[in-house]
Amino acid sequence: MSDEWETPRTEIIKACNILQIPYPAFDAACNSKNCKCANRPSVNALKFIWFQNFFLNPPFSDIDTWLTHAKICVRENELIGLCLLPMKPDQKWFSKHIGEHFEKVKKFWIPNYRIYYELNGKITRPRFSSFWVIL
Repeated sequence: MSDEWETPRTEIIKACNILQIPYPAFDAACNSKNCKCANRPSVNALKFIWFQNFFLNPPFSDIDTWLTHAKICVRENELIGLCLLPMKPDQKWFSKHIGEHFEKVKKFWIPNYRIYYELNGKITRPRFSSFWVIL
């Protein structure tokens, strides 16, 4: 899967409602074409500490780096970090950041359907399931 796929805003709203959190102010891993929040980084978001509650759909090619940085930002600024991640418990990043029983996150939600992604207005459903966590 490409790192450019974007999450539909309706899915973020649904996750916020189910997890009972406000809609995030900052889209940490977006670009100028696919931002889903009021604020986005003007440079690589890994180069600075975030100061707003955030949404993170990290590039699937580097999930570990993004989750490591996100957890630092949450800890330093007492933020709410809403993350959409692929359900891949066999990956090292999963056990490091999520845990075998989801014990390393504050809340989680596993939808009973596959979340679709968009690219240039076209919808696709990945070959794997995704889940939501609050760091």
